[in-house]
Order: sequence, then C-alpha cells, then structure tokens
Amino acid sequence: MKFLSSLAIASIAILSGCGGGGSGSSGTSQAAPTLSQYVGTWQGCNGPGNRDTVTISAAANGGVDAKLLTEYFSNDNCTGGVVATQTRTWGLNFTRTGTQSLSVALPPSTSASQIALDNVSVATSIGSDSVTGTGITHDSRFGKLQWCFARNASSTTCVDDVGQRAASVFPAAMYTSGVNLYLFTISGTTVKLDGYYSKI
Repeated sequence: MKFLSSLAIASIAILSGCGGGGSGSSGTSQAAPTLSQYVGTWQGCNGPGNRDTVTISAAANGGVDAKLLTEYFSNDNCTGGVVATQTRTWGLNFTRTGTQSLSVALPPSTSASQIALDNVSVATSIGSDSVTGTGITHDSRFGKLQWCFARNASSTTCVDDVGQRAASVFPAAMYTSGVNLYLFTISGTTVKLDGYYSKI
C-alpha cells in the first residue's frame, strides 16, 4: 500500500499495498484503549503487482510492532510468479495516542460512513532494505543505487537502495473492520486514507 511506501520514502516511508485514497471530516470520539485488534497478518496488492505482507504483534510498550515484506510478481494484480522479494531489517512500532471520528468511504465500499480511528505515533527503527531474486542487478542508475529486475519480457522494476535508514517518528491513524486494515496519513489537520490490507 502507499502508506508503507510513504514510510520508506520518508525515511521509513508506510508501507505500499492495496488501497485507494480518500479523506473526510474528522471530530472527537472514543475508541478502544489498546491496539490488540490489529494483531495478525495482513496483505495488500497494488495494480503493478507488488504484494505487501504486514505482520503485526503485541509490543512490550503496550502498542504493536509491525514487520514488512514485499513480493514482486511477474504480472499485474499479483498474478504469475514471484520474481523478487524485498525484506527490511527495520520495523515499525505503533502506540495509541487517542482517537477521532472520521466520515470516509472504506474500500471496497464507495459509500461514506462515520468510523472511530485510533490515532497512533509510529516509530521506525534503524535498519536497511534488501532485494533478492533471480537475475537482480545492484548498481548505480541515474545517480541512484538501485536493485533492478525484469518482471517479464516487457517490464522492468527498480527499487532504490537508500542504505541505512535513520530512526523516525511520525503521526498516523488506523482502523480495522476485523477483515480489513486501513491506514491513514495525518498532515496537519488533514487525515487521508492511504491504503488497506486484508487479513489472512
């Protein structure tokens, strides 16, 4: 989803899975006192064929920890074979900071409804990325160090190697229907749906 990508780019950047965009009006509400409802394994696929797996577990600080894995498929919509896998030595820690209500359409629905979001502080640990697979090159292109690989005969994908990622902290929000996990970015007073995953 884009949230993962945004995390990675922002020196984390959250995570690229399946998802759409959307925003809505927010207000004060009351939500669950813990983040235990998010524990589990979630997956999302975006159009170009990248499938993100987010594994969330209980954390010692009372929040939850998340680890990310990205698989790159040979065809769109995560079909065909996996040609490359991206792993991270860094992880994410989510701690709950409050709650708010938001009117938003949660995919796959196109109708807006009022939901209670968990506001969170997201902390990323120091670490790096690695891409493995058959036929992967790791060299400098256009002034950037990248891993590149052919998805199929007509499509090549490159992933930036940014080296060691610094630790980072930023605000976000999350919500689960029990079946889907929705991640929201927060910029000032704007809350935007950035992507979602399905529980597996």
